[in-house]
Amino acid sequence: QWDSCARRESFFKDIRSNRRRPQLASLNHTPVARIFTTPDEFHLLAFRATVSQIREQMRVHGLAPYDAFQAFDFDRKGTLDTEELYSGLVFLGLPVTSDQV
Repeated sequence: QWDSCARRESFFKDIRSNRRRPQLASLNHTPVARIFTTPDEFHLLAFRATVSQIREQMRVHGLAPYDAFQAFDFDRKGTLDTEELYSGLVFLGLPVTSDQV
């Protein structure tokens, strides 16, 4: 994208202000909110590629999502903290750094 998130949001609000019906005060809960928070489509592409790699490695290891969660949840609290997520991704063989998690 050539325009910044702030510039896109400003443009959208200007266009929307010309409509006759009352407008919502906040755009955060609208379907277009992602346009104003995502700097470019490459960020989404990288995220989708990572999710695809995780799915593939889970398939290779024969893990369903529930099984993977149970394997990664070392403290059995029912949630994954960053350390558990990092360990799980390393177990799956994904090349991640602790900063990425």
